[in-house]
Amino acid sequence: MSRKITSKPGAAELIPELKKEFRVLYRLFKLKLTHLFRKYPEQCFALMVFLILVSAALNFFVL
Repeated sequence: MSRKITSKPGAAELIPELKKEFRVLYRLFKLKLTHLFRKYPEQCFALMVFLILVSAALNFFVL
């Protein structure tokens, strides 16, 4: 079985790189989120409640 040589990398070559990138981005996002939550706990809690209510309202009106 011969493999075609192309200039574009296939999905198998890209997936490990994407996993690394997402891991780094997730770590940064998590650190930023914990920092914000420690600095402004009341505002973060209010934002979470607001987002839950908005998603519930959207589900109610859409479905």
